[in-house]
Amino acid sequence: MDLRESGIYSVLIGLLLCAINVLAGWLIAHYSFKRKFEKAIGIVMGSMVVRMAIMLGIAAYIIAAVPIDILAFSLAFGVGNFILLFVEILYFHFKMS
Repeated sequence: MDLRESGIYSVLIGLLLCAINVLAGWLIAHYSFKRKFEKAIGIVMGSMVVRMAIMLGIAAYIIAAVPIDILAFSLAFGVGNFILLFVEILYFHFKMS
């Protein structure tokens, strides 16, 4: 069996994409918190939408072009993004209050 088609490899790719997304969100938040509150909120919310669109495009490309276990990748990517987005929102909430 090809390692690239294994479930573990697919899960790791999905979680790596989630980690990149969170890192980008943290860097953008770190940059935006130095601004006024209204400006910071706009930057954070705008970046969330842009990052989600970019991650969706990357995930679609990976599913189409890379020989992976699609179910394992999709579950890891979807659940990972849901959990990490929730953590990111909580982080922004506590950081701004």
